[in-house]
Amino acid sequence: MDFGDIIVLETEAARRVRDERRIHRRNLEIEILAAVRFYAVGSYQRFVGQDYNIVLAQRTVSKVVKEVSYAIVHRLLNVYIKFPSTAEERRAVASGFQAAHGLPDCLGCIDCTHIAIVTPLNNDANDPPIGYKNRKGNYSINTQFGQLTTNTFLTKDEMMRLVDGRIGKYYLIGDSGYSKQSYMLTPIVPSPPEGSTEYRYNVKISRIRNCVERTNGIIKAIFRCLRKDRVLHYQPQAAALIILSCCTIYNMMHQYRYPLPEPETSTEELTDHTIPTHTATSSSAALRRQQDIIMLIN
Repeated sequence: MDFGDIIVLETEAARRVRDERRIHRRNLEIEILAAVRFYAVGSYQRFVGQDYNIVLAQRTVSKVVKEVSYAIVHRLLNVYIKFPSTAEERRAVASGFQAAHGLPDCLGCIDCTHIAIVTPLNNDANDPPIGYKNRKGNYSINTQFGQLTTNTFLTKDEMMRLVDGRIGKYYLIGDSGYSKQSYMLTPIVPSPPEGSTEYRYNVKISRIRNCVERTNGIIKAIFRCLRKDRVLHYQPQAAALIILSCCTIYNMMHQYRYPLPEPETSTEELTDHTIPTHTATSSSAALRRQQDIIMLIN
């Protein structure tokens, strides 16, 4: 069994995808497998179509990938990617994180990665190509991943609940690219003297953040279409659906305890962080949070 079978054999998932009107041809199973095969191997639609288990034309594969991705996102994403919605769920996640890493009230870590795309068409005044041009001069979608202690991804909308203060005392851990906020624990910059309490704090949260970096590597090892050497030949809206579909399937794999590969190593240095921040009153709360954690660690 390959990981594409997780979608095909999981009754609820197959039913939800089948109900999506955009998928209307006869063999749903073949179409889902074609899309998942594309996610796995990258941008080679002709290779996917010539797979002896699939046999679809390249143009058909391209269309199927968009349709299946749309269906997965609109029918499955909210089932498998969700923020702990109740106080009890948040306490359970925070307790698990504290047991694993020794920090109270933390729900997980956050990181960014760039997914390469082809040059967008210049036909939408509200979404110009320049918005996708990164600092290296290439086109990409800056994708922000949030991860709980259970190795599952969160959506940006869910993480915004932290920003808005709608879930109380909890916070995430990010790298120095994020601004210091009451909901975001970040390293001290510049790096404190080695051996100091602040230095030990930096080392501690850096080690904890390795979990989300590792997960980013794992998802790119599973879904090679997300690797920087496999440019997504889709316009940004379709590319975003593909990215979200891969994250949804990853969470499905994790829920069903499917064996995961070792992470891909990456030399990517682009880390444009995009969570909106509050100013003024948030800085003092952020410093208090940081000092409390420093005292706890030491």
